[in-house]
Amino acid sequence: MVRSYNPADLLEIMTAAAPARPALVAGAERRTFAQLNERANRVGRHLAGAGVRA
Repeated sequence: MVRSYNPADLLEIMTAAAPARPALVAGAERRTFAQLNERANRVGRHLAGAGVRA
């Protein structure tokens, strides 16, 4: 059976496996999986606090 993952699941998996690994690179800007995950969680908390629901 093939398991499917959503982007949030994949980000959590990659953050746990390799938090210091680059996740995003744009020119001189770099973000690790840990940094990207922290930012995504912060945005998610903000949206939830504003009443946004899935």
